[in-house]
Amino acid sequence: RPQVYLTSVEKNYGNTKTNLQVTNKIKNFLANSGFEFTDQKDKAELLMDVAADSEKGAVSGSIYISYVTTVIHVTTARDNKEIYATTLDRVKGYSLDYERASQEAYTKSLEVLDKEKLPELLNAILQ
Repeated sequence: RPQVYLTSVEKNYGNTKTNLQVTNKIKNFLANSGFEFTDQKDKAELLMDVAADSEKGAVSGSIYISYVTTVIHVTTARDNKEIYATTLDRVKGYSLDYERASQEAYTKSLEVLDKEKLPELLNAILQ
């Protein structure tokens, strides 16, 4: 089973989140696909980095808009060759305040991961 060393930072408007939704989604997907995670970088075959942050958009009446951008990189540990990189650029969420709008944008990001990016990621890793 391939060992993966994962680093991640998920933020809400620049402040670190305690709930790492995107990271957990990726970890669950890869674990269910037969991958193992290690916290020792030197034991890993793959290095994965996840970064996500939300930004405030416009306010229209009582509706607040937020955008979440997520960047995922996967490289081989041995020769540091990039085998996968993607950006979920400004996935939009809206709600009655910025906090909930950000949460909505994160939820929509998880849907995009599920439908498109995670199968793509798996294909890239397995080639």
